[in-house]
Amino acid sequence: MKDETKGIFEELFSRYPALEACRADVAAAYETLLATYRAHGTVFTCGNGGSASDSEHIVGGLPKKVKKHRDTPGGPRAQPRGQGAGGA
Repeated sequence: MKDETKGIFEELFSRYPALEACRADVAAAYETLLATYRAHGTVFTCGNGGSASDSEHIVGGLPKKVKKHRDTPGGPRAQPRGQGAGGA
């Protein structure tokens, strides 16, 4: 983990001390997301009710943090089948 990332983690746990109990889980989730990104993988999120809203916020926020452009299968604007221009 880079020093910058370690600093972000320390800030997170100092702001929200209750998260200290799950520090290892948060770090493992970070490592999983990083490995998936490096492997050009896909992260799927889902939820029902409030969890669906959380899921949408995660999906909307992750691309804003990616500084480097990378090609994705199907092109930069690939969409699920049945959606997109003219689809419903």
